[in-house]
Amino acid sequence: MNELIKYVVSQEKDNRERIYLFFEWFDYLEKIERKSSFEKMPKNFYYEYNTVLELNGENPIIYDPEWEDYGVGLFERHLNEIIFKGRFPCDKSGNPVLKWIGIEIRDAGSIKCEVDQYSKGQLIIELTPKTYIAANDPYRDQKKNAVMDIVYIGPQLMSFKFEVLKRYREQCHYTQQQVAGMIGTALRTYQKWESGETTPDGHNLLRLMNVFDIDDLGEITKTSN
Repeated sequence: MNELIKYVVSQEKDNRERIYLFFEWFDYLEKIERKSSFEKMPKNFYYEYNTVLELNGENPIIYDPEWEDYGVGLFERHLNEIIFKGRFPCDKSGNPVLKWIGIEIRDAGSIKCEVDQYSKGQLIIELTPKTYIAANDPYRDQKKNAVMDIVYIGPQLMSFKFEVLKRYREQCHYTQQQVAGMIGTALRTYQKWESGETTPDGHNLLRLMNVFDIDDLGEITKTSN
C-alpha cells in the first residue's frame, strides 16, 4: 500500500485520476479476497484488475489513449511508427491487451508497449502499407452514433474516388475539354479518370485538386477494407 500511495502522490495529473486509482485498487482487493492466485500489489495492476473483472462476469475497463483539449489525440508519427501515449494494460509478457485498449489496429507490422508497472507509457505501432488505425473519441458518450476517429490509413488501402470528378466539374461549370486543358493532359486521358478506367498519378492528382479547389485529400480518395 505504501508503494501505491507514493505513486499516486507523485503524479501531476488532476485529483480525479488519483481517486479512480484508489477506488479501482480497493475494488480489486475485495474481488481477490478469496482468490489466492492474485497478488495484492501486482506488477501489472490494470491487467490483473481487468482479468478479475472478467472472471466475475463484469465488463472490463477500456483504456483510451490520452487526448488533449478539443479532442486532439496525443500520438506521434516517427518514420514507420505511430506512438500513442496513455495507460495501456499489458500481459505478464509485456504484450498489450488490445481488447482492453480503445484503439482499433489492423495489419500492423508489430505492436508493443513501453510502460511502467502501472501501465503508464506508450503504445508503439509499426506501420505497413495496409495498416489501419482508429482510436476512440473521448467524447463519444456525449454524442449520437459516435464512431472511432481514423488515425492512419495505409497507402494500399486508399483508392481514387473517380466519381467525384464529374460532380466537381459540373459544380464549376467546366467541360471535360476545359479541365483537360487546364491540367495539361489529353481529353481522352481525363475522360478515363472520370469514368474510372484509369487513375491519375500523384502529379496530376495535385493539379486536379488545384483546379477544383479541393483542400482535403479525403474528398477524392476512399478507403478499401
